[in-house]
Amino acid sequence: HDMEVGQVLLTRSDFDDRARFLNIRNCVLHLHSLGCVPIINENDAVAVDEIRFGDNDLLAALICNALKADALLLLTVVDGLLDTDGKVIDMVEDTMAALALARRDKTKMGSGGIMTKLEAARLVTEAGEVAVIANGRLTNVLGRLLSGQAKLGTVFVPAGRKLDSRQRWIGLTARPSGTVSIDQGAVTAIC
Repeated sequence: HDMEVGQVLLTRSDFDDRARFLNIRNCVLHLHSLGCVPIINENDAVAVDEIRFGDNDLLAALICNALKADALLLLTVVDGLLDTDGKVIDMVEDTMAALALARRDKTKMGSGGIMTKLEAARLVTEAGEVAVIANGRLTNVLGRLLSGQAKLGTVFVPAGRKLDSRQRWIGLTARPSGTVSIDQGAVTAIC
């Protein structure tokens, strides 16, 4: 397609540190300014089980929030989130409630299944952006989704407020860490 690309390899811990989180955003935005399409993936060479994403759905949601992107489009082999009768749910306003509909199975090639897609949708909609799960095997699915010409997949409605970059990092991206130490006087006062 005569397009320039730039590979960006990340680990989960890259998102936990504020400076590295901002560097990810700045790197991707700079690639965009150069006309490059960033190809983002987990850095499997240095990732260990404790800091793995486990699938690309979480990575996509974290990147979406870092960039304050307008939408997260997750393409899969099914037409969207299915109800108990196997029919596509057009719109979801409560992502947490949608978890009850999630099937636990995955395709042979997949690693996350619908559960990780719902978690990714939750991270993005809580930040105030829209998420969509659609069938990536449909002809021109991205063009059709972006133009809004057809009702495709399941649309997850964003929260009523948009979080700024810092709020996205603190509330939805960085994992809690650290310890609390109390001295004997505090122990006595508490007990």
